[in-house]
Amino acid sequence: MKREYTRSDFEMLVDYLLQNVPGITIATDIICGFPTESEEDFLQTMELLDKYKFPVVNIAQFYPRPGTVAAKMPKLQSGIVKDRSRRVTAHFESYRTWDHLVGRRERVWVIEYGKDENYVVGHTEGYTQVLLPRDAKLLGRSVIAQVVSADKWSVKGEVVEVLEEEGLPQVSIARKNILPSPSELKSQKLHVAGRNKTTSLIDQTPAGAGDRSVQEHTAKTAPEVVPKTELRNRFVAWLLFASVVLLLLCAFDPLMTSCATVGCVLLKAQQVKLQRAKLIGMKMIKEYEAERLGTMLSDSQIKRSCSTCRCDTLETQAAHH
Repeated sequence: MKREYTRSDFEMLVDYLLQNVPGITIATDIICGFPTESEEDFLQTMELLDKYKFPVVNIAQFYPRPGTVAAKMPKLQSGIVKDRSRRVTAHFESYRTWDHLVGRRERVWVIEYGKDENYVVGHTEGYTQVLLPRDAKLLGRSVIAQVVSADKWSVKGEVVEVLEEEGLPQVSIARKNILPSPSELKSQKLHVAGRNKTTSLIDQTPAGAGDRSVQEHTAKTAPEVVPKTELRNRFVAWLLFASVVLLLLCAFDPLMTSCATVGCVLLKAQQVKLQRAKLIGMKMIKEYEAERLGTMLSDSQIKRSCSTCRCDTLETQAAHH
């Protein structure tokens, strides 16, 4: 794949980060089934995955991108590629990821509601997903949470302290999975704007300051909607203005008057020419139809007159009759 580094270079970099950056989360991508990937190459990938137990791994099967060198290489059998992808996925799901966070206190930035109505979702500094008990007041805030349990994909925690400073900005949130439950609709002040029903769920500032900030944000971001009557009035005003300017130019500038007159004459001549061509075309069509109708009538008369004498050919019929 023309990587400019080796496995040893990768290991040296990961070891250095793990030693010098406490709490770092290292993610990696694994592509299974590159055309030149041998079984030994694949096993080395599995060894790296087993050694570092990356908490985030994006697993994909090789797909030839058009225009690249790899697209012209002979592909591996699809069965081999799928088998390697399944083996990597099974190995990744076999180990626990976040157990070392249980019992620790972590700073969490809460950003949205979870798919489960019982939780809100936040992330730690290392981007670990944290599920906290559902509370609309936590959205956009930074909290200190106690991690109480962990699974493969996230951890669950309890709020210990809500931090007042350095929280997330007060913004409107528009995602399907963060809409409040029906019970919260009665207790929350919701501001709906736009076709997509953008709902502001954050109202944490005192004395109505949140309402003003949401209104200012909506006024800055919402597109201007102009009524049809206003558009029509603008067009009429522009047309009148252009007509007045043209009349003034014609009145004070003889050359402009001459140009306008010549333009009108040429336009009229073009219209007359088009009308004349249309009339000529209609006349030709009528003559053709009349000629065709006359030919059909003469043929029918000959056939009717020859019904008794039974002439063999059209020439005989014409000479006889």
